[in-house]
Amino acid sequence: LDNLLLALKASEKINDDNRTGKSMISIGVLFLEQKKYSEALTYSKKALYHIQQTKNFAQEANAYARIGNIFGDKSNPAQNVDSVLFYYKISLELFNQIGHQRGIAVIYNNIAGIYLDQEEADKAIEYYQKAYQIRNKLGDQNGQAIILNNLGNCYKQKKIYSIAIQYLNKSLNISQKISRTYMIIDNYENLSNCYSDKGNYKQALHYKNLY
Repeated sequence: LDNLLLALKASEKINDDNRTGKSMISIGVLFLEQKKYSEALTYSKKALYHIQQTKNFAQEANAYARIGNIFGDKSNPAQNVDSVLFYYKISLELFNQIGHQRGIAVIYNNIAGIYLDQEEADKAIEYYQKAYQIRNKLGDQNGQAIILNNLGNCYKQKKIYSIAIQYLNKSLNISQKISRTYMIIDNYENLSNCYSDKGNYKQALHYKNLY
């Protein structure tokens, strides 16, 4: 934080809106990680203003998404689904305008996560599928593994365990192939929970031990 504030001060001194905005975004992210929501929102909104002066639409879309993340944090007393979706959808419009496929996929995934948290699994599946199609075209295996894992959780929420397990296994196969340990751990836990909910306690224990 000390170094980011020094960078911000230097950027402001030379009236560099681009660097000022980037520094403020980074400060906002750091405050969000520290659960200092008011400070995170203040810096993120200031960052948005400076980035808008640069006409860098990718950075502007990112700034809107960062503000959405603050309102979407489950520990934030000011958590507000309507606000999250409002900022995410502006971000999505900007990414669409410039054809930024990776950014579009990120926002689709984020919107789907909000719907999953609200137990609106069908809407979540719709957005996860859109995100997956883009990740697949980009050849982004890490992104594919994340989304397949999320789709597994959607079908678990719908209590369609056979499909949930299929998605989780697909995610696990990719995660193992690209050696993403954090995803393998998540896959094992989700598979264990699926089998437990299904009543197959032998398989549930197997995956819990692997986890």
